Amino acid sequence: MSFREKTLWVSFVLLFTLFGVYFWHVTQVGHGNADPNSTFHIFLLVLITLIVAELAVRLVLRIRNPKEARAARDERERAIELRARSIAYYVMLAGALLTVGSVHISTDGYFLAQHILLALVVAELTRLGAQIVIFRREAA
Repeated sequence: MSFREKTLWVSFVLLFTLFGVYFWHVTQVGHGNADPNSTFHIFLLVLITLIVAELAVRLVLRIRNPKEARAARDERERAIELRARSIAYYVMLAGALLTVGSVHISTDGYFLAQHILLALVVAELTRLGAQIVIFRREAA
């Protein structure tokens, strides 16, 4: 498994796990089991944890494989990135349209903001996941 693929896996797992915790909290707010005022603090905690964990794991991977970490992206890797971005674009578009549709269900700004954030996170997970799948297909 290449350095870039390992970093994709790390990013995917961290994003999925940390924002999974965040959106679980948001659902608890929706059910009345949590205070909506704590959402911002949890969001900041998730972001800080995501950044620190990403940097720490990438540093460890870079130390273990310095030559591979410094290698420039080749044409194949650029093509994989472009394909994954185009897939994630359609997911983002669907998320944006669903968010607009959610305005008709509830006009609460809190949940509208959460829907927008969810669309962004799902699109990013799609981009990372598509890159991983394409890397795996081409490695086989």
